[in-house]
Amino acid sequence: MAEDGQRGLLFKEILIKINNPVKSLYNFYSKRFIISMKQKIVLKRAYDPASPEDGDRVYIDKLWPRGLSHETFHYDSWDKAIAPSSQLREWFHQDAVGRWNEFQQKYKLELLSNPSFKNLKKEIEDKPIVTLLYSSRDHDHNNAVVVKNILETV
Repeated sequence: MAEDGQRGLLFKEILIKINNPVKSLYNFYSKRFIISMKQKIVLKRAYDPASPEDGDRVYIDKLWPRGLSHETFHYDSWDKAIAPSSQLREWFHQDAVGRWNEFQQKYKLELLSNPSFKNLKKEIEDKPIVTLLYSSRDHDHNNAVVVKNILETV
């Protein structure tokens, strides 16, 4: 039978060969592998077509996407309370690029004190792929970017 160190190396080689997004840690005290999936969070416009690769689709805007019907827009969950407050959203839309840094800070404070955001984190924690859906035309300066950054760091 292989020694513990050899088993660890063999297991890591297998993971590399199958290109699996799995992280493994070897617990030397219990001599067992601890395996956890690395979650992938993707951003996508609500107007882009749904695909099987999207995983769990979460719409994070307050307002329904203009021009989309309930039959054509596919999402798994939508909690309007995760979106920025109306006051913050309206302030930000006056100059999205110029106010981007300040918006990120203010929205992050809103999210971290928001019970709905905590519920979202619990809801998606076991999902391997989560697609955050947003309506904005600006791919780089929108609330989904902030939500993704916080989910990946907190």
